[in-house]
Amino acid sequence: MGRNIIQFQTGLSVPEFLQLYGTEAQCEEALAQIRWADGFQCPRCNGLSMASCTAEDSSVTNAGNAGTRPL
Repeated sequence: MGRNIIQFQTGLSVPEFLQLYGTEAQCEEALAQIRWADGFQCPRCNGLSMASCTAEDSSVTNAGNAGTRPL
């Protein structure tokens, strides 16, 4: 079996990872910073505000001007 390069990559230790991404809120914030480093802008309506809500088991994010359609 071949070596899994993802498994053996250098990076964060478990304590360092948990410090940065240990809660759902921390993880969501980090993903938002990566996805929208220059600030949020909806690709559908060009809205600059974002609203998040939880719909049963999945999280849905909508722009302020996009109505109720999930992105």
